[in-house]
Amino acid sequence: MTQALRLSKEFYSKEAIEAAAESFRELCLFEIADDDKAFTIRIEPRNPTMSGSDLAAEFANHCLAAMK
Repeated sequence: MTQALRLSKEFYSKEAIEAAAESFRELCLFEIADDDKAFTIRIEPRNPTMSGSDLAAEFANHCLAAMK
């Protein structure tokens, strides 16, 4: 099931999001869009038995780690 994740530009960079998407590409399909305040990431697990919400949470954590 597809999950939408909205990440504030105050805390997340485009580069960190793109790096995380590259790391997760074998697990998920991504659509990344942005507006003035946030990035919207649509995450669809490649394996239907995987939890989209769990993947979204792990993806957000990975983005934060990439911000170092």
